[in-house]
Amino acid sequence: MGGGVAWPAGFTCIVDPDPIDDPMLGDLKAYWDRKRGTRGMPRRADIDPLDLRKHLGNLVMIEVLAGQDDFRYRLIGTHVAAQHGRDSTGKTVRELYATADPVIFDWSMT
Repeated sequence: MGGGVAWPAGFTCIVDPDPIDDPMLGDLKAYWDRKRGTRGMPRRADIDPLDLRKHLGNLVMIEVLAGQDDFRYRLIGTHVAAQHGRDSTGKTVRELYATADPVIFDWSMT
C-alpha cells in the first residue's frame, strides 16, 4: 500500500479478488464493476442503496468529508452493527475514536 500510510504488520488487502466463490459477494462485485465503469471506483451518485437491498445488512458506506481528514459513516448495515455492538450511522471516525488509545486514533486517521 502506498501514500505514506504505515499499515499494521500482517495487513493484507485484496483490491480486486478473483475468483469470488461466494455468490452474494460476486453479485455485489458485479454491481460495483458495472457502476464504476472504467474508473477505479463508482461515484456516490452511482450507487443506489435500493439496488442493494439484499446486501444492506452487510454494507458500510463511508463519506469522505471536506478537507479529506475525516469520514462519516453514512450507512452501517444491521449485521455489521450487531457484530460491533453499536450502530454508528451518522457519526464520524473522529467522534468514534476520540477517546481511543492515541496510537489507535492516530492510525485510524492516517
